[in-house]
Amino acid sequence: MGILPGHFLFTYSNAAGETFVWQQTGTLRFFFDENGNLIVAVAGRLGIDGVIGRLVFNITTREFEFVAGNEVFSDDLACAALT
Repeated sequence: MGILPGHFLFTYSNAAGETFVWQQTGTLRFFFDENGNLIVAVAGRLGIDGVIGRLVFNITTREFEFVAGNEVFSDDLACAALT
């Protein structure tokens, strides 16, 4: 189906006006598997789920099929940086 580049910035802030920025960058590859399920394979540094590596998500069944890499959760990093 296709490959898309991705680049997003997530900005967190606290009441004191301090900010923490998390950058997400990578590639998203969409395709159909042998059963006709729509799959997205993502490689790079992800945002909310925090994997720095690769994951494969079955959009049809809403299940992760593969995850490899370091799990670094951006929400946890933001909370630590802003408290």
